[in-house]
Amino acid sequence: MVPTEQRIPRYRALADRIQQAIADGVYEPGERVASIRQFADSFDASINTLRAAFSLLQDRGVLETRPRAGTFVVTRPTWSDECDYVDDLVDAVIEEYACRSAQVPVTAPMDVAVLPPELVPESRIHAAVRAVAQRSHPLLTGYATFDRTMELRSRISQWELVHGTAVSPDQLVLASSIELAMMQLLVLLNPARNPVAVQSPTYYGHLTILRTLGMPVFELPVAADGSFSVARLADAVNREQIALAVLDTSVHNPTGTSVPDHLLNEIAGLTAQGRLTVIEYGMLRDMRFGAGESPPLYNRAPSGSVFLCSSYAETLVPSIKAAWVAAGSRASFVRDRWLATACFVSALELSVLEQLLSSRDIRRQQERIRGVVGTSMREAAELVRATFPRGTLVQHPSGGFALWVKLPGGISGRRVFRAARDRGIAIAPGAMFARHPDDYDNHIRIAPGVLTAAKRRAIQQLATIIASREVTGSDLSAVVHSRPGSLPVVNQ
Repeated sequence: MVPTEQRIPRYRALADRIQQAIADGVYEPGERVASIRQFADSFDASINTLRAAFSLLQDRGVLETRPRAGTFVVTRPTWSDECDYVDDLVDAVIEEYACRSAQVPVTAPMDVAVLPPELVPESRIHAAVRAVAQRSHPLLTGYATFDRTMELRSRISQWELVHGTAVSPDQLVLASSIELAMMQLLVLLNPARNPVAVQSPTYYGHLTILRTLGMPVFELPVAADGSFSVARLADAVNREQIALAVLDTSVHNPTGTSVPDHLLNEIAGLTAQGRLTVIEYGMLRDMRFGAGESPPLYNRAPSGSVFLCSSYAETLVPSIKAAWVAAGSRASFVRDRWLATACFVSALELSVLEQLLSSRDIRRQQERIRGVVGTSMREAAELVRATFPRGTLVQHPSGGFALWVKLPGGISGRRVFRAARDRGIAIAPGAMFARHPDDYDNHIRIAPGVLTAAKRRAIQQLATIIASREVTGSDLSAVVHSRPGSLPVVNQ
């Protein structure tokens, strides 16, 4: 993790970021880049800072300025994997709360945005395990092959239909976890390791997988209403910079927003051209609050252009990591290439999941879970608005388990994370969800779960921490405060 005190100069950080974008294919050699003023507006930086950044890139031989013509890319630099900032920060959070000593025990865990332990339907899971054992489920005597999982795939289709997703059992492919499914799909659909479009901020699991596979990231900054620039995505597709996107359309992690229907239709139109494939991440689709069930991108786009990935590990049964992919007309294509991994899918987990999904009680249980979580989220958001310093912004979540909070006055989320850690309060720093270390550092993610009296006190204590000299002290000027933005693209 990069300490604030050791940050490199702002102009150099922006030069590195622009160079990385060129390496990722945002601009091609010989192409005119956006102006200094456009970059300054995008990164919320001064004109002089961008002039210094451009000068540095010219010294490096990446850019050249032509009189009365503009600034052009000279060469595409090699994509660099020198900055492991995101991975380091994720590791730091895991170490702090999973491997730390008991000297400062976690009294208010609000860092992991998953089903709260208090709401896990343990009795129903135990009953499902007993039922499977007593009737000698066929899956227990062999591998989870396509033929053997017909009943489970039918149950998944029925469950998803309730939440607005129409998928045939024959279109489903099972995997041992959603992380493995995502990784396998990325390798299968992007063998050349070209840039992949993602929403920004980005779920850190996606960033880690893409970094591991050596696939550059093309950012689509998310607005307060969950929208992003489809025009920017379309431009990248038309310029053959992007052919694959990973989109979290139902409940975006970490902002909690949903992609508006009209944008889903526009993206579906892009896939219809045959030049864009989408991996749709649908983990929290059944954890949305107070909105009608609308069809996912998978049901709006041509069959085979969208791969919908999901699991019930975060919303229903954390102990069962098994996932599924709805692949439309390309289901057999995916199955054939994943045939060797079928033996890694736990037959016991699948048989228990099948038993759970067949229960009417579990549907009522999930409705209760959604109601409790929704109430906790609303109350936690109100508490943040009432107690945090003036200028704090809380994203109104459409579902999920977390609140995305923008801190006032350029306050560093990492400083708040460290100070809260020392008091036994677990939150996630916004920089965990950033491709670049300067983005979203003035954000934190709070996952209140079931809002107990202890967590209420912890949120109030967070408000005190944020307003204290501990995070707004004498070195405030060293904290970088950048408005998240996308790299501007010049229309040729």
